[in-house]
Amino acid sequence: WFKHSSNISGTDYLLANFNDAGYKIYMTSAGALCLGIDDDSTWGPDDSTCTPYAYNDSRWHHFAAIKSGTASITMYIDGLQASQNASLSATSSLNTDSSLYIGNDTDGGSNGWVGFLDQIVVYNYARSAAQVKVDHNGGTANFGP
Repeated sequence: WFKHSSNISGTDYLLANFNDAGYKIYMTSAGALCLGIDDDSTWGPDDSTCTPYAYNDSRWHHFAAIKSGTASITMYIDGLQASQNASLSATSSLNTDSSLYIGNDTDGGSNGWVGFLDQIVVYNYARSAAQVKVDHNGGTANFGP
């Protein structure tokens, strides 16, 4: 869950996990929420997907960002699919050995999230649309594959 004020000074990072491949979830200066992935040592990102709408409205929103193997990355907002990239160039696995930064970029000090975050969960498998909907509606999550 996230809540962001209407004030955005640049790119605000919700989650960042990157060191020789990884992912970042961030809000653009226009208020769109994006998922970017990269499979090499330089942050590009290689692939991304961004919501078509702004969410810097000072309201709580449920979100889910899913990488489904080498096929696609998908963003869900409030239980509904908001964006998808089904033509990925980053085909290798993401490095999840690096630190997970919540509310900051991977340098730990820049592009801080301006708002609130709650119930952040990272799964080791791709969640289905039905599972995302259950999470949004207050269901309990299964933390296994």
